[in-house]
Amino acid sequence: MLVASCLVSAEKDASFVANSDGFSPLYLAIEAGQADLVTAMCHQSSDLRSKVGGRSIVHAALKAKRKDILTALLSKDASLIDLRDEGRTCLSFGASIGYYEGICCLLDKYLDMIYLSDDDGLFPIHMAAKYGHVKILEEILKRCPEALELLDKDGQNILHVAARNGKLEPIKFILRIYKDKNKKKLINEQDVDGNTPLHLATKNWHAKVVSMLTWDNRVDVKKTNSKGFTALDVADDNIDSNYVFQQRLTWLALMSGGTPRSPTTDYRRIFMKLADGRRYKDHVNTLILVATLVATMTFTAGFTLPGGYNGSAPNLGMAVLPKKTAFQVFLVCDTLAMYSSIIIIVALLWAQLGDIYVILKAYYYVALPFLGLALTSMLMAFMAGTYAAVSHVPLLGCFVLVFGVIFLLVLLLLLVPYVAPVGNIHTFSGHLLYYPYFLRLLAAGDNRNNNDLENPG
Repeated sequence: MLVASCLVSAEKDASFVANSDGFSPLYLAIEAGQADLVTAMCHQSSDLRSKVGGRSIVHAALKAKRKDILTALLSKDASLIDLRDEGRTCLSFGASIGYYEGICCLLDKYLDMIYLSDDDGLFPIHMAAKYGHVKILEEILKRCPEALELLDKDGQNILHVAARNGKLEPIKFILRIYKDKNKKKLINEQDVDGNTPLHLATKNWHAKVVSMLTWDNRVDVKKTNSKGFTALDVADDNIDSNYVFQQRLTWLALMSGGTPRSPTTDYRRIFMKLADGRRYKDHVNTLILVATLVATMTFTAGFTLPGGYNGSAPNLGMAVLPKKTAFQVFLVCDTLAMYSSIIIIVALLWAQLGDIYVILKAYYYVALPFLGLALTSMLMAFMAGTYAAVSHVPLLGCFVLVFGVIFLLVLLLLLVPYVAPVGNIHTFSGHLLYYPYFLRLLAAGDNRNNNDLENPG
């Protein structure tokens, strides 16, 4: 510190000369939070704006999160507020790193900067939405409610920006505070390509954002972009044929939310897009194998009944426990599982014909729903059959039932989102089947954006 002070005194202009990376000694001192050294350097010139080379020292103060240095710099030379760093205004930079105190300090004196865009067309409110800083978003809107309507060069509002970057909290905040119908235009606003926030969230595979938007009654899920695509069409057009997990969750969120395809959708094109013949052949063969195993096990269980058979007249060869409720549940569920697996096998035999349309119809509309029924019924059959055989031991019977119910719920949680996407989330069945999907969504998370720079610059 002493050496640096001596050097500053010896050569007045040395503090302002930037190195090859654009960092001046003054910038580095600010970044390090050396307030006394910064003061000494600033005293070497009465016109900092013209003297300082390289990167913006105001941005350095924001990056260091030193309000005292920020205030001192602007008091020394107010024109420093106009400096940009990599095309970013100081207010936008502060919004991007989430420095709330610094933002408030700037807004107190330079409120008009809210309406000053960066070189890439983004405004400070967009940067707050992009990086998920709700507190700053709230502060900007409290001081300038009109900023909500600001659009970037692509015609996108803050909901577009937040949806594109998968930031759930800003979207939740906007949807919560603007509940009146007048804000429906904002929620469904289209950018220069005709995309709504729902389109952008879908295109970037942000399943949680898509789920939140489709749940909101004000969101028009039927809205089409300039290509004539609804959000579901966008998903169909961009999805990988091998179904990446996050893409699958996003697609299911759209289906669960009742998002339709456009009337002009070319279904043959979608099916060709989805169906890589080799991959779907593997899917079909795997499903046939699973269905065959279920059919084999349930067929065997049908002739090895719990409790066994009577060995004496007049009921020779008949089941011992036919009047027990648990046995009856076992028999019904075992029968359902057996017949369902047979239907799956027959349906997928049609898929072996090689026609893409037939493959997709057989796979999604017959095989998957019946697979869900078969596996659920098989689990229930095992639970009921085991309980029927050990019900005379209460503790053991309770153990079988409790763990059977737990694993049944886990099975439904894992299976329902895949085999039974509902048509409209706002119907009774939609509400019922939405929650297994929602729990799956919470468990899966959406952490792909966590690597975004929370402190850019």
